Amino acid sequence: MAHEVKWLKPGRLLYVSYQGHQTPEALKACLNDMADQLDTVTYPVMILINWLEVTDSEPRVLQSQPVAIPTHSISTQWKRQWSICNRC
Repeated sequence: MAHEVKWLKPGRLLYVSYQGHQTPEALKACLNDMADQLDTVTYPVMILINWLEVTDSEPRVLQSQPVAIPTHSISTQWKRQWSICNRC
């Protein structure tokens, strides 16, 4: 597995650790796992992302997924804040 997704504080702080070689497929799998966890809550949460264990990645892998997290269940206010963070 090229990632780990778990709650450090259930329903409040989600920890995401990317590991090893990152491909667009591995990134998409992790983002899908993140979305599954985020769909379990109805309020804003914090996400801690650890990229320190990535050994290498394919060129432009982070740009390979233009819509990182499905926003169908996120309020308009949080969509706007996600969009701002997504451009950082």
